[in-house]
Amino acid sequence: MGLRAWLPAAAVASVWGSAAGSFDCIDVRRAWSSEKRRWCEEHKGIKLLVAAPPKYDCWDISRHWTEDQADWCRDFKGFILVQKPAKVPDCAEEEVMRSPLDMPGQFPTTEEDAAACQRRCDGVEGCEYFSFSTAGNLCHLQNAIASRLASRGNLFVSGPASCGERAEAAIAFDECLKKSSAYMPLDMPGNMPEFQASAQACQRACVKLQDCGAFTYDYETGMCHFHGSEATDESRPCSETMATGPRECSAVSTDDAIEAFAAGRVPLRAPAPSA
Repeated sequence: MGLRAWLPAAAVASVWGSAAGSFDCIDVRRAWSSEKRRWCEEHKGIKLLVAAPPKYDCWDISRHWTEDQADWCRDFKGFILVQKPAKVPDCAEEEVMRSPLDMPGQFPTTEEDAAACQRRCDGVEGCEYFSFSTAGNLCHLQNAIASRLASRGNLFVSGPASCGERAEAAIAFDECLKKSSAYMPLDMPGNMPEFQASAQACQRACVKLQDCGAFTYDYETGMCHFHGSEATDESRPCSETMATGPRECSAVSTDDAIEAFAAGRVPLRAPAPSA
């Protein structure tokens, strides 16, 4: 039995109004006209406090709420968000993910927010980027060969292992590499490949070898290969998980470094600082 069925007619008229030109002053599901606001205030003593359209959709929980949204929905709609507002690093991008989703040796973990996922990435050798799933709070770690992809529906937040100068250094090193590339033969005479946790570590190992002018790093196996002047740059289907780089990235641009290496001017060294 509905409310109207058992309320006296006078009571029904008092709340909903029965005369011509009256309005339903209880219904706040849609915007009120100025005439309705004036009538309800004069005849029913009901004043609509929020006349403007809603600032936020308090029913939408498909994405993380900001602090401002959580406060607004609490104050104006009475919605209490049990989940804490998301913390997204300043250098991260929303609706972006990277593929492959997980780098070798790393599995997704559950983290509180994107900031916690970034901290996890920053503590793992070889992790260059993170992708945080806002739907399940799953944290995925990626290395330098991961590709940037759009993620529809705001399901992912992605960014570098850290923000600021360290992020700029990581981006500079990433630009120094040539992806899906390998020098052939894979190893210079007298040297065996060795395991390194990251491409940066592989480059540091190359610097320690006098005749090493470039390196090839396999992100799938972690194998680091060193090259002298006898190697040639070749891109093959089997080298999709590999990347090559010069002995030192900061000396010259990547193109100049590869050109110098191909011309046999190795090892490539940074110029001496000017006095």
